[in-house]
Amino acid sequence: ALIVSGNFDQAQLDAWVDEYFTAIPARANKIPLKIEASEKPRTSPRSVIAYAPNVPLPVVGSTWRLPGTAHPDMAALEVMDAILTSGDSSRLHKSLVYDKQLATAVSGELDTIEDGSYYAPYAIVAGGKSIDEADAALKAELDRIRTQPVTAAELQEAKNELIASSLRERETFSGRAFELGEFYVRTGDPRHADKRLAAIQKVTAADIQRVAAKYLAPNARVDIRYLNEKERPEGQADAWKNPAPMPT
Repeated sequence: ALIVSGNFDQAQLDAWVDEYFTAIPARANKIPLKIEASEKPRTSPRSVIAYAPNVPLPVVGSTWRLPGTAHPDMAALEVMDAILTSGDSSRLHKSLVYDKQLATAVSGELDTIEDGSYYAPYAIVAGGKSIDEADAALKAELDRIRTQPVTAAELQEAKNELIASSLRERETFSGRAFELGEFYVRTGDPRHADKRLAAIQKVTAADIQRVAAKYLAPNARVDIRYLNEKERPEGQADAWKNPAPMPT
């Protein structure tokens, strides 16, 4: 994909495209790049514990698989993540950092890609606090968003944050080019960036609860703990390696 944004002459651009791109020959022996193998849906939870040196504070979290960027549920998942983790008034910040003071920071990694995305909410446990207690508090908030509808105020704030972030990105030529190109590559649709914002505006509280129940199912999660090497029990091996070999 070639994205050009700014004040340019269309005829000159077309000439440069013809000069620099049309003359690139195809490989004589093309290599098939498509990966046919796919991971089966998870039906039981898995626990991963990783130890490393110089880890000042423990980390607890969970990950779930999500569909690709173009999936119609992605707008509701983005709004859900914003309600949980975006800003000081978000649910995880308010519960774990301010009210219970079990964590120094929380975040949610919503990584969307063309094929299969993932969501990974996590907390950095505060010094001297119980790792198990922080993990239980995190799971309680995730369970609440699965089982109870969010408020109208939470819904509107999350939408405003997502739309404002996208509009800030579009304030520069490079920002517009990046947003257009990124969503085009991920979805094959050059208009997806605008369609995403329209979809976010239509998300309802029922949509949030539906996607949370569907994609954040307890039996589909992988729990993660990242701890200091000094805390490793004697003789305990790493428990983070892939249970199955990666496809060739």
